[in-house]
Amino acid sequence: MSDKVFYKVLSVLEGDKVKKSQYKLLHRVGLKGYKRCQVRNELYPAAIKSIQDSIEGVLIYGLSSKDIKYLDDFEGDEYERVSITVDDSAGNSIEAEFYEWTAGDEYLNIGIDWGLDAFKIDEFLKTF
Repeated sequence: MSDKVFYKVLSVLEGDKVKKSQYKLLHRVGLKGYKRCQVRNELYPAAIKSIQDSIEGVLIYGLSSKDIKYLDDFEGDEYERVSITVDDSAGNSIEAEFYEWTAGDEYLNIGIDWGLDAFKIDEFLKTF
């Protein structure tokens, strides 16, 4: 999840009361063994297991149990929050959680990589 989407999800659910300073974002963490791919007819991606691939993301500290509940609700039944290990830019391993796609490959365009770009994020943010 991009930081823009993260803040939008929590601000919508919290009524625009999110204080960005309460969260610490660590950019550029890598997750080995996964790849992002396009979900058919959607602007958001799926992260699926793929031994030879890796994805980059944002690690967020300072989440309350209420924040995590909001994020779980936002991700819905298509994803499951799972425990993983990510690597930061210095090569340190960090235990974390992330949302893995569980809705099935039939909803995906497996051969089409999904790239994080401003257009997709801005278009997605307009949907809620």
